[in-house]
Amino acid sequence: LDLGGDSILAAQMVGKVNAALALSLTMADVWDTPTIAELAARIAKRKAVPGSPIPRRGPGEEPPLSFPQDWWLSLDDMFPGSAASNRPSSLRLEGPLDEAALARAFSALVARHEALRMSFPGEPDARAVSIAPREPVALETRDISSFPAMEAEAKAREEAAALARAPFDPARYPLWRARLLRLSESDHVLALAVHHAIFDGWSMSVFARDLAALYEAELRSVPPALPELPVDYGDFAAWQRHDIAGPHLASLEKYWKEKLEDAPHPPALPMAKPRPVRPSLRGGEVQGEIPAGLVSGLRKLARDEGATLYMALLACFHALIARYTGSSDTLTGCLTAGRGRVECENLIGLFFNALPLRGDLSGDPTARELVARSRDTALAAFAHQDMPISYLARLGPKPSQDENPLALVPVLFQMRNLPPVEAKAKGIRFREFPVPNEHARFDLTFDVTDEGGALNCHLTFNADIFGTADAETLLSDFAAVCSAFAADPEARLSTLPVP
Repeated sequence: LDLGGDSILAAQMVGKVNAALALSLTMADVWDTPTIAELAARIAKRKAVPGSPIPRRGPGEEPPLSFPQDWWLSLDDMFPGSAASNRPSSLRLEGPLDEAALARAFSALVARHEALRMSFPGEPDARAVSIAPREPVALETRDISSFPAMEAEAKAREEAAALARAPFDPARYPLWRARLLRLSESDHVLALAVHHAIFDGWSMSVFARDLAALYEAELRSVPPALPELPVDYGDFAAWQRHDIAGPHLASLEKYWKEKLEDAPHPPALPMAKPRPVRPSLRGGEVQGEIPAGLVSGLRKLARDEGATLYMALLACFHALIARYTGSSDTLTGCLTAGRGRVECENLIGLFFNALPLRGDLSGDPTARELVARSRDTALAAFAHQDMPISYLARLGPKPSQDENPLALVPVLFQMRNLPPVEAKAKGIRFREFPVPNEHARFDLTFDVTDEGGALNCHLTFNADIFGTADAETLLSDFAAVCSAFAADPEARLSTLPVP
């Protein structure tokens, strides 16, 4: 089992994830288990305890904003007219495509998922949730097959980026734009841009899978091979508002108040430019790789300390931040999937939450000690991950530079292990069509993807604060820290080969 983040901290263990989520296993149930047999016994024990399913709303009952929607829409309030809240979410469709059938399938998908029919009218402090009726929607098609193959692909990528570049008005439906681009008779791109308030990273795999199933049903003129959704997104939002209340909220608040007491302000890295009064959220991206041999050493270090690879990498990142800033008290963040209920696994919508992870690097610890501290920090944070970020922001350090709603966790470090975006339907392969995100909602977002040996490191940075060379230096220094940890677990923080 490993946890990373969209994204996003998604608990994944072969054959057991649904049972673990549905039965609300605690983090202790999962992380202190030395064998799968023991975890299976704990799952069996939980099955004897009846669950409390998310209830359906009554007829005509409009849902509230979910906590993640409320938090994300505050970004629109601070940056009105910006496209920073948009998420490029395009698909490539390979194989001979029936475009009319796909258009009908897309319309059925919008009808199936309530979040795709949401908009948010009203003033920021009194927003309502409006849900459009289940009516057919149009899918615009554009033929670019007259261009040579490479040029057509470049045009498709630019069109997809242009869709995401235009801002949405959160008060007006639809909060998505879609265009089918024909590169050839057997190669299409469904260019899609969606407001993040109705769509997250996990949603992309649900989108691809459901669209493929609905498309095949249209071709065969049969009902789709999709189970009925147990709840709609609005049911989750109403349940979440009710669930995060009373004793549960008090318990969460007690933990986080203690954890964030006297927490440092977000780290000021030495290469950062002075922060503008009003950041533009212009983004840049760089990529690097941690080679497989080095990763093998980090995995062993993590196993020796009863930790995961993510926890070892988090220790490396906190060590790097500490060396950069000269502080033994660091505060970074990660995104959690927020789908801790089995009813939410097959829904499109915004579920994720953000957690602050406070690093303790006092006493010139060894790499081994830092991994153990990182393990304890992560486990405790994940066990209290239900606390909405909007509540956490009231407990953490107050940003001095602005009122950015993301300021509590402007530097993210996370492992991506989202469900794959891939599906098949009668000769058509559906897979993700990557489109660069031109915005940086956070100062730095460090995403690590395990590619079966080596680690791909993807760093998104706010171009108002960092330059490309700065980001490349950060990647290089992070790799150096990882190498030092893997080579000598007894190496101390003060000996790391970085400034």
